[in-house]
Amino acid sequence: MPTRLAAGLEPKLLPAPGARFTPNCGSPVPGSPDSAIEGYHTRTALSRDWEQFGGKIARVAQQSKSEERGRRSELVRQSIVENARIDSSYIVMNCLATVVACYGLLLGSTAVVIGAMIIATLLGPIMGIALSIVDGNQRLLRTSVLAETFGVALVIGLAILVGRVHREIPMTTEIISRTQPNFFDLMVALGGGAAGAFATVSEKVSSAIVGVAVSTALVPPLAASGLCLARGEGMLAWGAFVLFVTNLVAIQLASSIVLWAHGYHGLLRDKWTNWRMLLRNSPSLLLTVILAVGLTVNLTSKVADQLYENKVRTALQSALGTFPGVRLADLWIEERRDKVVIMAVVRAPYSLSPDTVANLEREVPTSGGRRIELHVRSVLTKEATALEYLHEPVQPRPSAQAPDDESELTPPRLGGSDGAVEVQGRTPSRRAPEGEAASPESPGSSGDAP
Repeated sequence: MPTRLAAGLEPKLLPAPGARFTPNCGSPVPGSPDSAIEGYHTRTALSRDWEQFGGKIARVAQQSKSEERGRRSELVRQSIVENARIDSSYIVMNCLATVVACYGLLLGSTAVVIGAMIIATLLGPIMGIALSIVDGNQRLLRTSVLAETFGVALVIGLAILVGRVHREIPMTTEIISRTQPNFFDLMVALGGGAAGAFATVSEKVSSAIVGVAVSTALVPPLAASGLCLARGEGMLAWGAFVLFVTNLVAIQLASSIVLWAHGYHGLLRDKWTNWRMLLRNSPSLLLTVILAVGLTVNLTSKVADQLYENKVRTALQSALGTFPGVRLADLWIEERRDKVVIMAVVRAPYSLSPDTVANLEREVPTSGGRRIELHVRSVLTKEATALEYLHEPVQPRPSAQAPDDESELTPPRLGGSDGAVEVQGRTPSRRAPEGEAASPESPGSSGDAP
């Protein structure tokens, strides 16, 4: 029978030799196998809970970021739609930009022209056209096209009015430079349009700065076109308008591509989304290709003309270098159907004779097998030092042929020391003093004068 113990006494159980004693207390003793297993399960559970918690945080953050991007997208869309409408601010700002741009062009001031573009608003409807093509929004497309057409007519009409008021002011280089577009202008417009669209959809880039650069390529060509129309220069006006069309198409195409790449397009549920976007932009792509071909031809022709002008200038400078005191001052080249007319302005102490011009004409290189016709305009100049004149006003005698009369190479000498006037082939005469009769040799006197 079991032994009863006295109160307050507890049995002391001794473990067997080599065995470890584990009291029945509900938790394993540290270091025991049960403790290791329970720690593993605890760490696994904590890790799983942490992963779930981290995943929830990541999903919340991603959802918040997506919502923020959606709000940003809606704000950008709303801004583009608002700027593509015709309102009072659109009319007033374009009128002010046109006035400042016209007077900047008439002054020939690049700084004034660029400064005028800060207030221009023609870029808004172009961005609206780009977004409407990407989105397939027909209503926005009609609104944007109407606003851009109205803006173009407003700018050209106001520029014609300013040109009528100031018709006496000659054309400046700022106007002429915008009447000859080339392939480089197309590349500039593509880059500017992409930059403007990227600044519109990006939070870190100010769209105002890029908008000024893009607007510079829009209002000045229209203002130049209106000023040329006011003077009746139809071809120059057409060239400036072609430059505007080039910039408009290039900016719209580049903006559409950037907006599409940033996800600003409708949610189409078929696999032909990219092809539909390409189909909507096909008119812009076709017009860009046509403009690129035409502007490339224009650029090639311009480069060829510049190279030919350099060759002619070099040949004339080399040929005129043999004449003392003769310098080439300016040069114009006009290409006609059957010949090339070259106008050269030279500064010389005497007028170049036709024989000299013929010799110079033979030194000029030909262009396309056409006949060369050289015109030389001599501007008489005399260079002197404190001791003497450096160049006598007598053209050097050609070595190949001798003239029949020496007077052919001797130009008249005007304003001698005694008032005499030496005329080719005649004896110098002296002007009779007041109160004396003219000498028989003086021009205009009769042969039987006393």
